[in-house]
Amino acid sequence: MADFNLETAIKIIPIFDGKYKELEPFLTIVELLYTTLATTGKTTLINFVTNVKLSATVRLSLCNASITDFNSLKSELLGKYKNNRTIPQIHSVLNSTYQNKSGVTVYKDKILSLVDELNQLQIQELGNQATLSEKKVITRMNETYALTIFKKGLNDQLKSTVFSARPTTFSDAVSLAQELENVELQATSNMLHIKGNWRGKRKNQKPNDNYKNGYNKNNKQQNNRSNSGNNNYSYNNNNRNNNNNGYNNHRNSNSNRNHRNKNNYNDRRNVHITTNQGNVIGSGEDTQNLPEINM
Repeated sequence: MADFNLETAIKIIPIFDGKYKELEPFLTIVELLYTTLATTGKTTLINFVTNVKLSATVRLSLCNASITDFNSLKSELLGKYKNNRTIPQIHSVLNSTYQNKSGVTVYKDKILSLVDELNQLQIQELGNQATLSEKKVITRMNETYALTIFKKGLNDQLKSTVFSARPTTFSDAVSLAQELENVELQATSNMLHIKGNWRGKRKNQKPNDNYKNGYNKNNKQQNNRSNSGNNNYSYNNNNRNNNNNGYNNHRNSNSNRNHRNKNNYNDRRNVHITTNQGNVIGSGEDTQNLPEINM
């Protein structure tokens, strides 16, 4: 028999914090060391485990217990932290486990936790005489069962692809589902990024800018048409004024012409044509019809 080695005990014995799935491995390691030690070493090991390798919560739960050897330690821990669910109950929980809104990793961990629990209970049923090969048969059988549960409970967008790929192990199915989930998440992220950029551009634009721009454009066109109309009106007025001025000028011109003609007429009536000898040969309007005279 060997003596207790503190360094070895610190390295190989984990800390038990009250989780059932960790209880069986914890007790297995402690028992392995316990059987290799001499009597004094066994007592030292149990004292070391109860004071160092149990969490504060677990130690508090055992404060009134009388622990002197490995069997008493095992009995106390199993009595307080043993899983109270039966094998059929765990099967029922597994059969009703679905991914729903959880991610693939969370869904996988939930199934693994239940399968580990199932393994422990089934191995315990075999008793202390169970061989390693028998334990491996149980774990392989439950892994196949976990694969079926995992595929069946996946969300619809992943289920058909995973079933079509026909993975042969639980880990292969999980890896494929995680890859598909990552592709889907990336596509969703890209879509949200595009929408975010579009909303950002709209956000930087003042509210109703499109309406205002169209309204201002229409107003500008209306103003241009109004200004064009005003210009045409002014132009027509100018034309009318110019026409009136031309008409007035024409009237004035005709009046002046008539006045000049009248004056000329009067002048012609007052004209007397005489010869060098002083004889009158024509006067007034008759001058229009005078014969050519050589002066």
